Amino acid sequence: MSQVAASAPGKLYIAGEYAVVEPGHPAILVAVDRFVTVSVDFAPQLHPADDAGGRIFSDRYPSGSRDYARASGRIVPENGELDYVISALATVDELRAAEGIDPRAFDLHITSTLDEADGRKYGLGSSGAVAVATVDAAAQACGLELDRRDIFQAALLATIAVSPNASGGDIAASTYGGWVRYVSPDRAVLRQQAAEHGAAWTLRHGEWGSCEVLPLGAPAGLDLHVGWTGAPASTNALVAHVRRGDSRAADEYARFLAANSTSVEALTAAWTRDPGRVCEGIGEVRRQLRRLGEAAGAELETPLLATLCEVAEEHGAAAKFAGAGGGDCGVALAGPGVDAAAMRSAWERAGVRALDLRPTEPTTTGGV
Repeated sequence: MSQVAASAPGKLYIAGEYAVVEPGHPAILVAVDRFVTVSVDFAPQLHPADDAGGRIFSDRYPSGSRDYARASGRIVPENGELDYVISALATVDELRAAEGIDPRAFDLHITSTLDEADGRKYGLGSSGAVAVATVDAAAQACGLELDRRDIFQAALLATIAVSPNASGGDIAASTYGGWVRYVSPDRAVLRQQAAEHGAAWTLRHGEWGSCEVLPLGAPAGLDLHVGWTGAPASTNALVAHVRRGDSRAADEYARFLAANSTSVEALTAAWTRDPGRVCEGIGEVRRQLRRLGEAAGAELETPLLATLCEVAEEHGAAAKFAGAGGGDCGVALAGPGVDAAAMRSAWERAGVRALDLRPTEPTTTGGV
């Protein structure tokens, strides 16, 4: 029977996608009520714990499970490449060793409600959620006390060991819950420091610089609505395409970064007191993203995402695509004067599935 478990929510970007990939740039995200849950089963001690590994059970693995092992005192994949779960386990194990806590052998069981039952993805940030839930569950299993900041930082270090360009926005939302403003650190520096000094040293002494997670609370007088296009998007491919170095795209990207920072700051200032300005800000962010996509020659706002936004705007809401675009989801913020049921019905008629997603409660009122 599982003795320890942890869950982490999925996320959606409200503003700041693409820009947040660059260190020091802000974004606003919301954690939503779909979760990854990681449960721990303690393995019988058949051999010394220093040499013990375990098994990870998840339907995301083709065989349904994957083994991890210990080599020279470190957790490593039994075979194949490092993934987010094993990287999170290895990071927590480094923190455990630094605290002088004896190792324990255990298996993990991972379940998720972030995607469709048939495996189709909504784009809710499964990699970030599984990293956060794994760090939390593994730390509990080891008897290691981590606060929210520790969990966020450990999950980010684990994630960038696998995906160096990951912004960490999904990890911030999955760790803190609710609505958050996030500013990204320099992950290249943190990755180098972790490689040179280890995760425990980097957690306490690394150059976290501009990194910030600020719980915002719900936007005043506005409700979240989410529509799904049914088409998957490749975040890494789209980000790489947008950031490529040809002159027109580079010039627009620089303008976009500056404009995005201004917009996110304006949204933050208006967030809890001026719903009209928040809606205007969402419209401006949508226009910035469209210009960025046009300059880069990338279809960020697909025809169906454009329809989602136009339908929402016709009903008096503010809307944009969420995350990398190219498919997945769009979000709308609607005030009390919006007939939300009519808007969602219009989405459905246009081929957009209205999802039953709600913001989660924040896990803490503090931030990084």
